[in-house]
Amino acid sequence: MGRLLDDEFKNEIKDEDQDKIQEGIEKVYGHISFKTDETARYTTKNYDDACSGLELLYSVNIALIFVSISLLIPVINILGAIALLVCMVLILIGYYNIGKDIEGCKTAFYIYAVSIVFSIIDGIFIDSESGIVTIFILISFILEVAADIFFWNSLGKEVNNDIDASDLCKYALILSIITSVFKAIENPIKASSLSSGVILLFLIISLIISLASYIVTIKAYKASYDAL
Repeated sequence: MGRLLDDEFKNEIKDEDQDKIQEGIEKVYGHISFKTDETARYTTKNYDDACSGLELLYSVNIALIFVSISLLIPVINILGAIALLVCMVLILIGYYNIGKDIEGCKTAFYIYAVSIVFSIIDGIFIDSESGIVTIFILISFILEVAADIFFWNSLGKEVNNDIDASDLCKYALILSIITSVFKAIENPIKASSLSSGVILLFLIISLIISLASYIVTIKAYKASYDAL
């Protein structure tokens, strides 16, 4: 009799209430799937690739703090530029790994890959007065912002069971967009007729925002890794 009732209960869940139970489980436990078969009722999503990617991005962003500082030093700024390019490639690899487990981050990977191409073009023709350079800078800016939006929103949804990690993803996105804005207008500001004091103030503020963005981003990667 008990066995019969148990089978009827399982069938009832399978036919009528599985979606509701799935929704309730996800609210409480996050990424857990409800199973009605004999062998397993719960399975957790695998985030091994995402965690590997987050570890890489964590390390790269720490390195980027020192790389950004080296770019300001005339003697070693060439080495800093090379290191920056290496970091961009490593970030791309990190995005790729995370994208294996998180769909939105895969989209960010493709967008970021294209943005790197335009960033390289920007660097090559940075001293040119051609209007095409301005177009490349604008396209690069739009792509970087789009990649950040896809990446941080997607990652934030995956770690929404951890409030701290989710909030850090939001803050990282905001600072990343602000940093991209300052980066996009940096050369026009330098080439403008503004006084040297105003330009210097702009560069200092830009540097502070960039450092703040790196720090928050590093914390977001660590918190997201722990949450996954």
